[in-house]
Amino acid sequence: YGSPGHYNLFESLMSGRDIYSLEDDCPPPDDARRKIFQAQLIKDWAMAHQLKHLVDSCPPEDVFLVLAGKAHLTHYHGVPEIYSWLQRADGKDDDPSDQLLVCASMMYEIDLDERNDKENDEVAERTILASEVVRGSLFGEGAGGSFEKPVADVLYVYDEEDWSDGEDNEEEGSDTDASDAVKKETIEAYDKVGSTAATPGNVRKARAILTYLGYTEEEQAVIGDQDIYNYQGVGNPFLLANIKKGDHVIDLGSGLGVDSFVAAHYVGNEGEVLGIDIAKKRSKTRQYKRRK
Repeated sequence: YGSPGHYNLFESLMSGRDIYSLEDDCPPPDDARRKIFQAQLIKDWAMAHQLKHLVDSCPPEDVFLVLAGKAHLTHYHGVPEIYSWLQRADGKDDDPSDQLLVCASMMYEIDLDERNDKENDEVAERTILASEVVRGSLFGEGAGGSFEKPVADVLYVYDEEDWSDGEDNEEEGSDTDASDAVKKETIEAYDKVGSTAATPGNVRKARAILTYLGYTEEEQAVIGDQDIYNYQGVGNPFLLANIKKGDHVIDLGSGLGVDSFVAAHYVGNEGEVLGIDIAKKRSKTRQYKRRK
């Protein structure tokens, strides 16, 4: 289960809909992402349950640092919200904000363009806090306040830097290096997942989750027990994709190929499926399975 406010936040991150718009005609969330929202909730409930287990099993003076994305915790939705439900289920009615401190960062276009102003803490703070966008939306005090709680207890609001071209070029190399480092780390992490592809998993649990995500018995039979535990669990594309015989399909982020196998079943010998993934070991596993 997830609250309407949490879905509103989640859907906005998926669709790009500006939930902090000060305009009255801001559209409501689109219901098309309700099913993939279930994958988000699985992660949030798992994290909240683990957090509660840690808190309950440790001395009260212990402090925990939980790193999570915006959809998991901003406006006290996701993990903090579910944590409070678990607490209430144990008969504890404490406000989660008494125990949890949510920190977040957010970039917004604020009328603060001069470098000297940006580097002056007093001017920057006065300008940011005077902004209707920040006070009214991000802090949940005005037209954008469709949330019961502000976006975070500690909010780092920043504007895009617009220094001179020379300084931009100076920083370009470090940005590229950082981007390459992130890409390398991501590849290594997913390659580690790919190296476990041959390790047998819990077929019964995999079938139960895939059934919950809307995969039919026919689609699960196509995947087969030898691969079904290699699903990624982030949603079911076949609920929306009307794949027909002869179609050409590109599966971006294909992982270990579970959805590619199902797509290949639908396109038949007349069609073609191309699976693309950043991790080489995942791709090699998928190619080996395809040849078999």
